[in-house]
Amino acid sequence: MSVTDVAEQGVSASQSSLTVGEAGTNTYTLVLNDAPTADVVITPTSNNTNAATVSSALTFTMANWATPQTVTVTGVNDANTTNESVTISHSAANSLDAGYKAVSIASVAVTLADDDTAGITASAISGNTTEGLATVTFTLVLNTQPTADGGSDTTVTVALSSSDTTEGTVSPSSVTFTSANWNSTQTITITGVDDYVDDGDIAYTIVTAAATSSDSDYSGYNAADVSVTNTDNDTAGATQSATSATIGEASTGTYTVLLDTEPTANVVVTLTSNDTTAATVTSSLTFTSSNWHTPQTVTITGVNDADSVPETVTISHALSGGGYNAVTMTNFTATMTDDDVFTSGKLFKGKVYLTVTSPTGRMWLDRNLGATQVATSSTDSAAYGHLYQWGRNDDGHESRTSFTTATLATTITPGTIPPYDELGDILTFITTSSSPYDWTTADRTGSSRTNAWSNGEENDICPAGFSVPLVSELNAERASWATNNTSGAYGSTLKIPAAGYRHHITGSLNRRGDIVHMWSRSAAGTTSYHLDVYGHTSYTNSDNRAHGFSVRCIKD
Repeated sequence: MSVTDVAEQGVSASQSSLTVGEAGTNTYTLVLNDAPTADVVITPTSNNTNAATVSSALTFTMANWATPQTVTVTGVNDANTTNESVTISHSAANSLDAGYKAVSIASVAVTLADDDTAGITASAISGNTTEGLATVTFTLVLNTQPTADGGSDTTVTVALSSSDTTEGTVSPSSVTFTSANWNSTQTITITGVDDYVDDGDIAYTIVTAAATSSDSDYSGYNAADVSVTNTDNDTAGATQSATSATIGEASTGTYTVLLDTEPTANVVVTLTSNDTTAATVTSSLTFTSSNWHTPQTVTITGVNDADSVPETVTISHALSGGGYNAVTMTNFTATMTDDDVFTSGKLFKGKVYLTVTSPTGRMWLDRNLGATQVATSSTDSAAYGHLYQWGRNDDGHESRTSFTTATLATTITPGTIPPYDELGDILTFITTSSSPYDWTTADRTGSSRTNAWSNGEENDICPAGFSVPLVSELNAERASWATNNTSGAYGSTLKIPAAGYRHHITGSLNRRGDIVHMWSRSAAGTTSYHLDVYGHTSYTNSDNRAHGFSVRCIKD
């Protein structure tokens, strides 16, 4: 125990120093050395009440002078990390005992044990950046108030950078905290960077550099880096300017191809014609990281042949290299129009047809379309041929054994009605029980199909230079017959058999060997004209377009 003596009078403290935690307490005692002649008042005082406070004055009397009294020291919680020192001094100046009034009392040294830990806290990121230049944010804040040696104000600066500036940038490039704003969050913005490469989602990091500060607790402190992902907005693909064209024999057609994204290496597009006897095609295109978005031209060249059959050629594409191996392209369909006029004895769609000239002076095919031979009688089934729905292409429906469907087409060139045969041809005869009893909802007036059944047009089913006849042309032939019935039809130059027809509601075959129903390409309101021939009479009439009737082609 430390004792200060003045003329036999003095005050003793139980300890000369102690440690107090922030927001904690500690105590020591004071006691008089000699009995006073009057009350002695001792007042403890802290020299830094921002760090520690002390309890109020103690009064010693002649009765209790020898009983130690407690002084309580209370630490003040602050935001810095400094272990501060406080001196508790004591004064007896307010005492009534003149001897004690002048006594000198030793101070008590107090050390404040700080409970704050320096640190920098980064918030969770608000999301991921995108190549669409979307931004995200996070915040930084100090955990404690920074102080320089001696307790003066100071700053803490943290530099920020992106680990991959091709994926994302950061702003600002640094943040500075002071002793005043240390507990205010500062916002950092990250912006995604766009590119043209299908490179997937790329992870990168916002690097927080070691802090610079005169506060030794913060100097060199390195906050956790922030992980980010830049979401890709590119999908590898190829764009072609067209997917189909009609090209004449010995003529050329073109379309262009370009890539949708920048490749990581050269991309080769290999082109293949499925029938080089009908059309050839540019062998390949090469795209680089420099010209990937510049259209390159594909040239299709028709091959001149001796037949008179229009042909369909499929151009396929295979892509390789530069991240494009899995990319597919739509096949290009080239319809090669034949420049050869059909002549007697030529092959047309798998059958050899001859031509005959009737008394009208017009040239016709010698049999119905699809027939395997010229009729040997009115009931010769081998001469019956196909049954076509009016204005429709020879897409497979005309076969007498094709399937049926009640789903109407929506165009005059249906191309998506299953089932198909092994060549991809449509095998569906469309039935309908609803007015106007047409196989398609398109072309109500029939004008488009009248044209489409002409030579070289969209639904041309006849050899080059031939068309489905007009109703006037059928009437002219009928007028040249010897008799106006099925016998006259067979006995004519055209040798027309009684091939019957296919019903528009059921799809069933009716009246084979009994009547002739033969289409013209002439429309009649919501129906179409055809030739009717019975055992007792013949005439031209109009009927529902969903029926399946015979077709005989006439030279234009």
